[in-house]
Formats: sequence, structure tokens, C-alpha cells
Amino acid sequence: MLVEGNYDKVDLELFHSGLLCYILVEIKTEKFKHSHVSQMYSYLNWYKENKCSPKQNKPIGLIICKTKEKETVHYALGDLKKEIFVAQYKTRLPSQSEIRYRLTG
Repeated sequence: MLVEGNYDKVDLELFHSGLLCYILVEIKTEKFKHSHVSQMYSYLNWYKENKCSPKQNKPIGLIICKTKEKETVHYALGDLKKEIFVAQYKTRLPSQSEIRYRLTG
């Protein structure tokens, strides 16, 4: 994908057949930064104009980061909360007792 002369590509492009839209995923090895939102928003706009057909819904962005601070995410997303989502990945596997607890409640 070409964005403003750069050859940056989204990390993962999925298509959700139920929602009829692209899901664009960016995986970051650092904590969440507000600049991640502007990068994702550029990708979403490019997909809307160049890849989506009139029958498809608008694409959705997912930013997966090492860590995130709730307040930073809140203010960085603003009105984009329905288009861009931010998640945090785990850097370690849960213990057997944690898995057992989550499965049995």
C-alpha cells in the first residue's frame, strides 16, 4: 500500500465476511503512542478510497501494543472509537492455575 509516497504497509489485512469490511491490524513492540492512531487513520482512509467497494462497510483498525495507558488511548482516539481499537498483548503465558481459574470461574 502506498501512503504519501512511503511504502509502509499495514502489518495484517483481514476481511470479515460477516461485517463485510477490511480489518487492518498493526502490531507494535512498544507502548501505545498517539502517533499510532494517525498512522492507522491514514491506512483506513487509503483503504476507503482505493480498496473498498461500494457494497462494503468502512474498514476497521486494530492497534495491538506491548502496553497501553487508558487515558492516552482515550484522548488519542477521540471520535475514532468506532473505527480504531487498541489492545494490549501479553508477553508471558498464563500459569496453569490462572488458566484453570478462568476456565472454571
